[in-house]
Amino acid sequence: MENTNSMEHIFHLKLDDFNYSVKYIVSLMPLLKQYGFTAVLLDLRTNFPYNSIPELKKNSTFSKNDFTGIFNAAENANLAIMVLGISMSHTRRLGNYPGLRKYLEENNPDNLDLTSAQAADFIARAAGDIIALCPKLSLLHIGGDEMLSLGKSAKANAQIIKNGKGRLVASFVNMVSSRLKNIRLGMWSDMLIRHPEAINTLSKKIIIFYWDYWGQGERSPFISIGGGLSDTFVLDRSKISEDQKQLFSWHIARPAQEIPAGHKSLFKKYWNIKNNMADSFPYLKWFRDKGFIVISAYLAYTEKGSILPNTGEKISHIKTFFEKSIKHRAAGVCFCLWTPQWPLLDAMKPAMILSNIILSNPGADHSRLFKKAADSSGLSPVIFKLLLTGVLRFEFSDSLDLFWKESSLNAKLKQITAAGEILHEKKKLVHVINSMQKILKHPSFYRTDMGIRLPVKEMLLKAQLEILLLNENPDLIKIKKIFKLCCCQAAEFKKYLRMIMPEKSADYLYTKRWKIFLKELSGIIVIAGKK
Repeated sequence: MENTNSMEHIFHLKLDDFNYSVKYIVSLMPLLKQYGFTAVLLDLRTNFPYNSIPELKKNSTFSKNDFTGIFNAAENANLAIMVLGISMSHTRRLGNYPGLRKYLEENNPDNLDLTSAQAADFIARAAGDIIALCPKLSLLHIGGDEMLSLGKSAKANAQIIKNGKGRLVASFVNMVSSRLKNIRLGMWSDMLIRHPEAINTLSKKIIIFYWDYWGQGERSPFISIGGGLSDTFVLDRSKISEDQKQLFSWHIARPAQEIPAGHKSLFKKYWNIKNNMADSFPYLKWFRDKGFIVISAYLAYTEKGSILPNTGEKISHIKTFFEKSIKHRAAGVCFCLWTPQWPLLDAMKPAMILSNIILSNPGADHSRLFKKAADSSGLSPVIFKLLLTGVLRFEFSDSLDLFWKESSLNAKLKQITAAGEILHEKKKLVHVINSMQKILKHPSFYRTDMGIRLPVKEMLLKAQLEILLLNENPDLIKIKKIFKLCCCQAAEFKKYLRMIMPEKSADYLYTKRWKIFLKELSGIIVIAGKK
């Protein structure tokens, strides 16, 4: 099943804030190779036994021996090894250690102090620890995404006023690069797009991981400057695809009138706006025109998230990004998986297989892609397609709001009612229920991985519950019956988590997915019973 395209296909494995067991990670490496991946990006940040950083070494959930086993497994599977080590951005965890706060921007725990040679030395020292355990490291990623609060310290503020944020970022990355001359460095793209004024000062040795999770098809009725919904400007709301309507219904997806004039001038030819539509993934060509090596980072599941990947909504995103990556000679593509907010790894396996099939056949139609992927997976074509199309904008656990903060089931039900969306929501739920029941009834379903079986059952139960709770006079007897089934499902899920990850991580995810949900639902049942 290995892809025939010459580009690298990188699998992003996030292990910084919770982790899978070493045994599970080691077993994953030959599977990645079988699925067609050529490299793995281990996203570790502070969760590595850095020999020269006692605070992090002591608190890492992995030992040196653990990583020796993981790195050896990747090498034996013929996977190139990339590591996201100490990051420039999302650095709040470093602030937990008094001795490491000196590397953070003053008054700002969200990023390193980019004015500081000491902070660059810190990244280089940590890199040395990684290389000591993994001499064949092919790339070190230093993060750099979503540094929205950069410039809170007096020193950083002064440099930004003088030269701009873009130059501050580029200067720091160049400083790190000068200390690590013998290793390829990678960084995320969004700060360079948001603040493009100093792009020509950035070393061409830096590999740009251009992440764009939004583009659907060749042309889009919106443009994105950097990354994230708050950087998106809508050109024509009437042309937004059905898959994105819910996501773009929030005010943080801004109107076209608010596009910054400087960006409009600089990127005019790359956006190519005509009839309120723009070219998708425009910055791939921009970075290539500037002489950078680029890796395209894509999302194989819906941005709003779900406990099943629903990759059916993302095929036009993946296909077009791959086609443009091939056209503009990108060095590779990267399958990003930001668990735990989104599907667990086992549930993503069908999406991983489909992504590699698309990379090898980007011009094929959807039905052919699904058939080839199903054949490669060993799953029934019916089950395979339903697993990747059956969720239909049914959000992760149905208990997270757009900003990925916890929102109670009760609050969500009230919001749906207040918005006048009950009928629309029920229509979605009927689709989910029918799809999950078809999967469950298929004879080959029970031969699938437990990590696929469990979320299918969970989706069915939660969809059945929500549709009952949205009724004006919900059937309490049916709700209680489903609640009991949910309790059994939750216990099975907890047992599964204990098989694939350490106890602390298992308890964390169990709480996120089931413990809070069951407690809240039992409260709703009590209140309904009193009525």
